[in-house]
Amino acid sequence: MTTTLEELWRQVEAITPPEPIFASTGPESLMLPVPLPVDMQPRKVPVRAWAAVGAVALLSLLVPTLLWLPIVAAVPLGIWTLATGSTRRVETRRRETALAEAGREHAALIQTVDAVGPAGFASIRRDLETTRHQHDVEVPAAEGRALAAFERTAAQQQLRTYLARCSIDRATIPGLGPSRRATLRASGVTTAAQVDGALIDTLPGFGPVLAGALVDWRNACTAAFRFDPADPAMVQNREEVLRPFRQRRAELTSLMAKGLGDLRLISRPPSKEVAQLGQRLAVTSQRLAQAQLDVAAIR
Repeated sequence: MTTTLEELWRQVEAITPPEPIFASTGPESLMLPVPLPVDMQPRKVPVRAWAAVGAVALLSLLVPTLLWLPIVAAVPLGIWTLATGSTRRVETRRRETALAEAGREHAALIQTVDAVGPAGFASIRRDLETTRHQHDVEVPAAEGRALAAFERTAAQQQLRTYLARCSIDRATIPGLGPSRRATLRASGVTTAAQVDGALIDTLPGFGPVLAGALVDWRNACTAAFRFDPADPAMVQNREEVLRPFRQRRAELTSLMAKGLGDLRLISRPPSKEVAQLGQRLAVTSQRLAQAQLDVAAIR
């Protein structure tokens, strides 16, 4: 038995979303991160050292023979400053790189968690709502427009076929004798489908009155026409028009069935997978917090 899209949708509505996935240890019980130890941070030149250099410089001003002393005292401190400054920049870049990597890892895991949690469930549900709207609204509207256009052209085609069967030779038209019928045949006018008043009026032996009589006969044939929707050619052509819309409905029903299966899976995720994601989330959260604190401590 074929399951309809409406039946599938009722099953979709009965499915409840999954519970959110949190870090397995819980945000409130995570170990608080601490910055790197002080002895791992680059040392700065003590203020007392620069004060001593300043004192030596002042002394050299009082004793001109000691002008070389500030230079001798400042050189090692300058070298110290450059070395420690370079070390600090390297350490800063290392910590910033670690922070960026921790951020990317945590963001990627959040996306994975969202995909198998309530956000992923909601995304699939929205897609299924779109599928249902296409099946119930968009496809029928397009089908109706195509069918209306087909029936208009089909009626016109059927009328042309009907008029092509109305032979002038078998018609009783006042003033139309054998010679004038022969003139019409020679001009290619043999059925009601070919009657054109303006053309007939120009033929030898014809005039407005006889041309009008032929047009009246054609109009009478047109009035007698009855559209036949059961005509075999009409039925076959109508089926050709409807076929792509039936195929589209079948495709949408298949999409709904697949989405229903995906929705069921995500609504009941394996407990082992949920536990693993919770553990990984705890690890990446802790790593990101640690990297943020390390960068803040060195800046």
